[in-house]
Amino acid sequence: MRQRLEYDMSGPRNNPESGRPAFEGTTCETVQDALHMVLMDESDDDTSATVFLHLAGCPECRSALREHVEIAASLLALGR
Repeated sequence: MRQRLEYDMSGPRNNPESGRPAFEGTTCETVQDALHMVLMDESDDDTSATVFLHLAGCPECRSALREHVEIAASLLALGR
């Protein structure tokens, strides 16, 4: 079942730190909590799009994404 994060999707705004579009209420904590849902294709399209928009302008969250991918790859390798 696809899940949706609860946050304000009223429209893009400029993130003052990166100057790139951001959505109100989209924090690093919110994005990092959603990474597993996005990677497992359990999030709805709006959530996935918001996460990817945030990742485009946030090196900290991209690093967290890399960690999630590495952990998933390690778990898959154990199952072989």
